[in-house]
Amino acid sequence: DHLIGFMVIARPRAPTTLNWETSELLLAIGQQVASYLAEERATQELLDSKSLIEYSTKFSFVAHDIKNIAGQLAMIVANMSRFGDQPEFRNDLVRGMKSSIAKLQDLLDKLRPNKQEIDTIATCDPAMVIEEIIEKLDRTGVSFQTETQCSSLACISQSNLSAILTHIITNAKEASAPGDEVTIRLGGRGGRVVIEVMDHGCGMSPDFVRNELFVPLRSTKINGHGIGAYQARNLVRAAKGELEVTSAVGRGTTIRILLPQSDVTVAESLDAVDAR
Repeated sequence: DHLIGFMVIARPRAPTTLNWETSELLLAIGQQVASYLAEERATQELLDSKSLIEYSTKFSFVAHDIKNIAGQLAMIVANMSRFGDQPEFRNDLVRGMKSSIAKLQDLLDKLRPNKQEIDTIATCDPAMVIEEIIEKLDRTGVSFQTETQCSSLACISQSNLSAILTHIITNAKEASAPGDEVTIRLGGRGGRVVIEVMDHGCGMSPDFVRNELFVPLRSTKINGHGIGAYQARNLVRAAKGELEVTSAVGRGTTIRILLPQSDVTVAESLDAVDAR
């Protein structure tokens, strides 16, 4: 019921009289063309909306990762007054700042339109990622125990695995009481790399795990964004892996990540780097 275009009729090559039949024919043609234009416009709006939704999802993930980086930088600043005069701390400070800058640049890169993910062919050393995360976390009041029984690479990018484990290990730490221990076990099973993060905290009910844990934009934390668990599971699934949760109220939680295992071992990867 509104104008979206018009037709211009050229002069006929032979004299003719325009009558009601001509008018009805032109009306039918005009309505048909208008329906095609309206459909094309609606399709374009749908595609634009889909692109915005995808961008919003990426931005939600990036915002959550920025929160983790901000926490690491805040811990560095808090320790500067106590250990700023120590050469070892200054060296760690430089490494930490370089790592944070690299992560921020990677996050900005992920927001680029038409950015293609290559997690299906990217590989990383899970043991190294776990070590880096534990080194950067504030370990006050909670100890970390790592058990490594696998030397294979996992088929996932290092940045994505770091985002997944940072969320899971941080949650395990926050759920633990002072003096508790968080265990991180790295192993292999059936052609998969298996990473388990176990805590002895308050735990979760089966109903919460099933209906609440992975729902985006819902959080039980005061400063939470409600996107971490949702992001972690999506990143694991994008790498053709699985994320399992075993938890009981008052007995703690175990998060199990199963990722495709690379045919290349860590030692073979290091040898290849040395050869280059």
